[in-house]
Amino acid sequence: MYFLQGKTTIFVSLQVVFDVSTLPLMVAEIGVRTYGSETLSKCIFSRSMNATQTQSYVTCTSGGVVKMSAGDGISLSVHPSNVGVYMKPSCTYFGAFYVGQ
Repeated sequence: MYFLQGKTTIFVSLQVVFDVSTLPLMVAEIGVRTYGSETLSKCIFSRSMNATQTQSYVTCTSGGVVKMSAGDGISLSVHPSNVGVYMKPSCTYFGAFYVGQ
């Protein structure tokens, strides 16, 4: 969680690579405001448990521009908490870039 000092506009982005071999539903979400209480962007992947699967990983990419004030925060959450995430930095990342005031 990162907290801002003044009013500003931020571009936030995320990419998460999930291991989809064990669970039917995965969610990656960017939250903003106090402790991520407001959802900016959400990426959802679901599949049937009965489906034959040839792919073991799926990429979830999401992002957007948000105007923020002092005390606001940016967070990333992945659900369910026990989902496998491929943590290689070139595959799974979260970023925030200053756009202006």
